[in-house]
Amino acid sequence: YRSSELHYRSSELHYRSSELHYRSSELHYRSSELHYRSSELRYRREQLFEVTNNGAYLNNQQAYQVGP
Repeated sequence: YRSSELHYRSSELHYRSSELHYRSSELHYRSSELHYRSSELRYRREQLFEVTNNGAYLNNQQAYQVGP
């Protein structure tokens, strides 16, 4: 009886540890996914900023050329 109880507990512990491992890897995956998305957003924002700056620069050049 005692050995079977020990066996049951050890298997339960094994199950819990694997479950924890699974959850930690899932969390790791989500955090890396979030990191990837945030860097992607930052990259897009920089691109937009560049484009708007270039547009403003071109508009200024045109205004300068149109002027006297």
